[in-house]
Amino acid sequence: MPTQQRENDPFIIYPNPTSDYLQITIEDSRQFNLRVFDAIGGLLMPKESFTISKQIDLTSVPNGIYFIELFDISANRKYVKRVIKIK
Repeated sequence: MPTQQRENDPFIIYPNPTSDYLQITIEDSRQFNLRVFDAIGGLLMPKESFTISKQIDLTSVPNGIYFIELFDISANRKYVKRVIKIK
C-alpha cells in the first residue's frame, strides 16, 4: 500500500494515491491540527484537531492534487503533504 512518510515524520498518510478515503495514523499520542487544501490553495476542510488516527473522506471532491496540512501542537511544527485523488 503506497504511503507518504519521510523518515522523521511522526505520522503515516495512506493510501496515496486514493480514490475515496485517506487514513492518517499518528505514531504516538501527540495532538495534531489538520486542514485540507486543493491545488490552488482553496480550503476544503477547516482546522480540526485529532490524536491517534483520522480518516478523510475525499469521495465528493474531483480527481486532482490536494495538500494535507498537519500541525504538531506539542512540537510547534507544521507538515504539508501532497496527496492525489484518482478514480
